[in-house]
Amino acid sequence: MSSVASYGSPVEAEMICDFLKSNGLNAAIADSTGMNALGGANPMSNLVLLVDREQVAEARKLLAGYAAQSADGNQSIDVAPAERFDGYFETDWNDRERAVESAYRAAIVGWFVPFVSWYALWQLLRVFTLNQPLNARSARRAWIAAAVMGFPASAYLVVALVIIQSRS
Repeated sequence: MSSVASYGSPVEAEMICDFLKSNGLNAAIADSTGMNALGGANPMSNLVLLVDREQVAEARKLLAGYAAQSADGNQSIDVAPAERFDGYFETDWNDRERAVESAYRAAIVGWFVPFVSWYALWQLLRVFTLNQPLNARSARRAWIAAAVMGFPASAYLVVALVIIQSRS
């Protein structure tokens, strides 16, 4: 690996390293003095950005483009959205798939916060009423959310029945 830049800030070094990785380069940060005795970042450290020898020219081109953007006052980095582990892009989701993700997360949180399960139920009703395609992952998560919600709902029903029976 070859050095292409050095940074004094761990945050900036990580951001630039992730930028290069998102553009398909094999990048890493080398630092021998990055941590202090308490585990925090050493403010005096010099972080070196490394890339494969074959990718040095492309890395310098990308870094020059980033420097030009920064000079113009634009602090954002233009990169493609990161690919999710299953090949779907979150930005490509339709309303039905977003409702599934909300229902899935709310169903899990609903185990600990009972009223959140009502939100999960509402999102699942939206899933079953929207007429949009649903990818395999979202379909799986919809069934998991329904199953996860079913157990607490039945547990609440049993507790309610026990309370009612104990009062009579």
